[in-house]
Amino acid sequence: MSEKDERGVYPVSSKKKNGKKVTKGNPVRSLTNRNVVLVLGAIVILALVGTMVGGFGILTPSTSNTAGTPGASDNGIAGAPVPAGTGANAASNQQYISLVNAGNSYFDQGKFEQAVENYEKASRMVPDDPNLLVDLGTAYFYQKNSNPDKAIALYDRALQIAPNFRNGLYNKGVVLRDGKRDYAGAKAAWEQFLKFYPSGEQADNVRRWLGELRQQTGN
Repeated sequence: MSEKDERGVYPVSSKKKNGKKVTKGNPVRSLTNRNVVLVLGAIVILALVGTMVGGFGILTPSTSNTAGTPGASDNGIAGAPVPAGTGANAASNQQYISLVNAGNSYFDQGKFEQAVENYEKASRMVPDDPNLLVDLGTAYFYQKNSNPDKAIALYDRALQIAPNFRNGLYNKGVVLRDGKRDYAGAKAAWEQFLKFYPSGEQADNVRRWLGELRQQTGN
């Protein structure tokens, strides 16, 4: 069990920022290295079929969603199809995977500036993957010169693509609360989260945080 922070809140993960544990309900990372190929595969399938599918970011019943380690289904179906094929396209696909994997590795080491650099390069190749947008936003929030406005803008982009995207709603609430002190905005994001994800560890966290906000703000 992780140690509680000064408000009695258990951290979502044990990632560090500038050598210290971040203990205010960490935004979680959406992409894991093992899931990058799955994301890219979904994009390629969309390109081959030539259709766009709704209902982004919906978890399947078998998804394991432990804190900070989303299951494969968390990837949803990414937009902005990358053309399938060989040669230049295959090389481009491999470059995208390498960039995201590098970003994930830097993120997990707490090297958020380097994570931002790699995620940004990847996002120029696949600009509409909600997982990547959420992770890029979270890296911007965690970097030394924290940029909550950039993080929220990226979360909003992800939520335009996938309106009920789990980590987009969850992380947006955390950054609005801790980065902007926008308690009304955090409350709205988390209430939306609970409509679609009413159970699990993240839902328990959200309910506790909403209770704290109501006590703090009186509504």
